[in-house]
Amino acid sequence: MPCRGGHAGSLTLMTPDEPPALLRQVALPRDLGDGLVLEPLGPEHAADFARLVEANREHLGRWMTWVWSPFGEEAAAAEVARLSAWEEGARTVAFAVVRDGCMVGFAQLFGIGCFHLGAEVSYWVGRAEAGRGVATAVVRELCRLGFDDLGLHRIELRCAVENVASQRVAEKAGFQCEGVLRDAWRVRDVWQSLVVYSRLAGDATRVRGGVGQVGGNPTMTAQDLNDVLELERELQSPSARGDAHRLAELLSPEFVEIGASGRRWDRAAILGLLSQEPSDSDRPLIEMSNLEARTLSPGLVQVFWDSDQGGRRARRTSLWRSAPAGWQQVYHQGTLLP
Repeated sequence: MPCRGGHAGSLTLMTPDEPPALLRQVALPRDLGDGLVLEPLGPEHAADFARLVEANREHLGRWMTWVWSPFGEEAAAAEVARLSAWEEGARTVAFAVVRDGCMVGFAQLFGIGCFHLGAEVSYWVGRAEAGRGVATAVVRELCRLGFDDLGLHRIELRCAVENVASQRVAEKAGFQCEGVLRDAWRVRDVWQSLVVYSRLAGDATRVRGGVGQVGGNPTMTAQDLNDVLELERELQSPSARGDAHRLAELLSPEFVEIGASGRRWDRAAILGLLSQEPSDSDRPLIEMSNLEARTLSPGLVQVFWDSDQGGRRARRTSLWRSAPAGWQQVYHQGTLLP
């Protein structure tokens, strides 16, 4: 990828309705250390932007639908021009993530609201930078910019339920999980549910409090996680699947399942389907392996596991929520494995 010098500048968000805190000048670029810099996205990044997307289409395409559209240098230049409009009244601040002069990713604060003082953060980095802490450093810096320089009160981060890497970025950057938006995003005709995270200006940066826990949360214990794992196992057992009453106890009224084919099932449909399955069915048993549970927030647990049913393998993801009657599954998704 071609290398390039830095881009210097400043930003003022200014409209008659904005409070004084949003009128401050923001110093740019932002040095993240270890050769990483956030540069204001500009025309000089367009060629690298196009090449980076092309080289990482498979890497990014599971979570972002736009990367599957034709994205040559002309389209990249138009997108960069749209995102880098720093004129008065801008509601997006967009950056190239640059290492040693070479663009390796993209980040933005968008939907900046001047009355409610909120925004949403999004980002992506190339495969070569994945797992190196780049995304976490970028999100932390965007939070500093949003809270300290722009005077924001709340920043959101949303990512797919199965995008564990982005969930870990959110947690490391001090965000707290608030819940799940069901079927809120579509990528190549497959609906994805989104985990919603937020961080407030007054929040202290949270750190992981232990294996499977987020934010040092003292209200969730290892026993809670083990209880959820046992319920996940029970839910896949022939005895539970043949017991309509027990299934109704384990599945939340808001339950939704996204099958490996992309088909969406609600609670009533699942209960109806399993009730038609004969008790002496010769269907292969579901073999479960690699079970893992992790806390998203108090009373919300995410479970991952691999299934094998007669040679048909899939990666499963579930969400369990604490209810007055006990833990209930609110979401389940399966993705076929090769």
